[in-house]
Amino acid sequence: MAKNIYLSFVFIISLSGCFGECGYRDQVELVESLSQEGLSLLYEEVNLLSQKSGEFKKTLRAKDISANSAELSKLSFTLIRLQNERANLMLGGCVDNKAYLHFKGFNESEKSIILTEGEHSTYREVVLWRAAD
Repeated sequence: MAKNIYLSFVFIISLSGCFGECGYRDQVELVESLSQEGLSLLYEEVNLLSQKSGEFKKTLRAKDISANSAELSKLSFTLIRLQNERANLMLGGCVDNKAYLHFKGFNESEKSIILTEGEHSTYREVVLWRAAD
């Protein structure tokens, strides 16, 4: 009985890090502080990664990304999902409370980087950068 109570307590404590901001706030602040030029360079690096992947869909962990990606190397992120015309970079999070950068329009004239963060009740979406060819 005491063992079950102890294990339940350990489980609940281990979940405590999954509530609140879920550890991505510093990354969101860093991304929001980037200049328009920095965001443009970040967009180009992610676009180049997408082109180099040569696959319709590919998921890369941060450790798999080359150190010569200057803007990407400034960020501490979990993973990046590359898809033909877009990419989603997970800055961090837990359960259903996450922060993402969405890179849209790789093969289109309208290009953008959109930050999303939070849960359903506190969801926030901000266009950080937009460009047109």
